[in-house]
Amino acid sequence: MQVSVQFFAQLREQLGCQRVRIEVTDPASMKDVKDALARHFPDQADVFDSPLLMACNQQLVDGSHQVNASDELALFPPVTGG
Repeated sequence: MQVSVQFFAQLREQLGCQRVRIEVTDPASMKDVKDALARHFPDQADVFDSPLLMACNQQLVDGSHQVNASDELALFPPVTGG
């Protein structure tokens, strides 16, 4: 199945795009999505090994969360403030 993933903040700048559509197995977890993204961006695969916040349908999720093709997926770096 194909999923669409949106990138935010420094991650968007680092990858050079705001959104990408990728192919993942069905069923797929967010970890599967991150693994597919690492294959899609081989020169920046290490980005997807770093701690990233993941969201599905505007809710934060972990790597085990199951995704559907119609889900709104997003990845962004952890936010720090002070």
